[in-house]
Amino acid sequence: MKVLVATRQLAYTTLFPVRYRLYRLQAGAAPGSVNPQDVTPYSCSYFDGYADPNTGEWVYTGAKTWRPFGSAAQFGSVGVTVSGAGTAEQWAYATADDHFLQDKDHAGQFPTAKLLGLMFKTPSDDPYQTAPLFDPLSFALDAYDNATMNTKTVTHVNDSVQKFGGGSLSTNLKCNES
Repeated sequence: MKVLVATRQLAYTTLFPVRYRLYRLQAGAAPGSVNPQDVTPYSCSYFDGYADPNTGEWVYTGAKTWRPFGSAAQFGSVGVTVSGAGTAEQWAYATADDHFLQDKDHAGQFPTAKLLGLMFKTPSDDPYQTAPLFDPLSFALDAYDNATMNTKTVTHVNDSVQKFGGGSLSTNLKCNES
């Protein structure tokens, strides 16, 4: 029985990081923007506008936001407190194609609720497995080599653009990846 559970654990820690990247979401320039209990409200911003029909130049009209992790399933992230200062981060799983962080029109590809349930919930129909396969934080640390392998950090930074006719638009929710 223990061998069966150990085999399942090894399969997940080996194969999950091949399919899904770990994203470390940080507040950066927007203190309080990371909810350690829920990844879905984490926002990124962009400057909206239109092309001037006479000049073809881009005219910015406002800063708007979208939630790139808004459709992440339960257990698709884990809240983490890092450093001695108690800074909160959300660690979330999504595919390596990170266009969903750069463009509101690209949807992120996240692990399914079923897959995450197999990993992080106690099964009700398995006599051999009487506890979840993994603790969410321990899994992230083990499978992603202490958040250094196949990991991307996303931090809120300040950004601004010049408005047509003068002035500027600014945001502190631009998502910067590293």
